[in-house]
Amino acid sequence: MWFPLSLLLLFGPVLGALSAQPKLATNGVLRLICGAVTLTCTTDDGDVKVSGLGRRLNDAVYVVRRGRFMGAGYGKRRFVGVALSERVMSMIAAASPGPMRDFVSGSGAYSANVSTLGAGQLYTIDVEYTSQDNTGSPSDVLYMRNVDFNSYDFEEGDEGNKLAYAGMMLGTASLNGVTISQEIGVGGT
Repeated sequence: MWFPLSLLLLFGPVLGALSAQPKLATNGVLRLICGAVTLTCTTDDGDVKVSGLGRRLNDAVYVVRRGRFMGAGYGKRRFVGVALSERVMSMIAAASPGPMRDFVSGSGAYSANVSTLGAGQLYTIDVEYTSQDNTGSPSDVLYMRNVDFNSYDFEEGDEGNKLAYAGMMLGTASLNGVTISQEIGVGGT
């Protein structure tokens, strides 16, 4: 199930937000990052979606013996879903800044990008969503590492054509610089 990021950030004060104001889609800035190359997205639709964040990125395993709970622990790794979309302004560009599609796929103007996992690895990027308060001051920054956008969809529409990207976060997630989602065994846990 997908949850709009705005709902997650609405509860920001619980997670250590820097502002007590509710966050709206119009308050967000989306940046895609791959090494030293950054694309600040201006054509995004404002519907960043993240699904599966949690303190641990491992499934809970419950041990039951003859109907009685005996203990619990962590099992296999779960992967957080990340979805973005943009209004189509250009399908491909020869020079940067190219469209979001080129950045998430490592093509066109961004074909020289090197995966955040390293050269020769599966192509991944980092995704940063900054929510601002109504004064424009940054207040919450959700940062997702090593996101693989393995597919995208094209949709023609009366309000503009749209590309939608679906991906999986292979790394960790942090909120305001504090890691909020990681797998077991990372950081001594």
